[in-house]
Amino acid sequence: MDVIEATPPFKLVWARHGVFLASWEDVYISRSLLSYGEYAKLEWDALDDLLPADANVGLLKVDVEGFEQRVLQGAKATIERCRPVIYLENDRLDRSQALIEWLWAAGYRMAWHVPPMFNPDNFAGQSQDLYPRVASFNMLAVPTESKIELPGHLLVNNAKHHPLRPASAG
Repeated sequence: MDVIEATPPFKLVWARHGVFLASWEDVYISRSLLSYGEYAKLEWDALDDLLPADANVGLLKVDVEGFEQRVLQGAKATIERCRPVIYLENDRLDRSQALIEWLWAAGYRMAWHVPPMFNPDNFAGQSQDLYPRVASFNMLAVPTESKIELPGHLLVNNAKHHPLRPASAG
């Protein structure tokens, strides 16, 4: 469910059956496959259709470049049955409120997780952070019935608020 490396057959997990046309701007696929402005056909399936009915899912990690809610919709039965912890990207301001409200309706509570993109212990040994103000905007969602404690100062309690949005705007 992480960033999709598209190699034949192309797959993008989504809520309905069909073919989705993705551009470089919409979905990161692979620099070797797409360059700016080119398109590729992607087949997609709902996660509920891919998993066995008795699969026990404890953690669902979703990072699909703005299509997180569609993935969740395609995993609705699995989410209802298994009540997994969900870790997902939420960096699209125009989709954030609907994503948060969907998770609330599914019986989840959330906290923001905003780690910096730079790790001083990176594999390349790069010691200089060339992009000091760049972070990843994610949420940790746990079922309301879970005893997992979320950090209070990071709780998502306003669907219109997003860390990328100025406080006066949401």
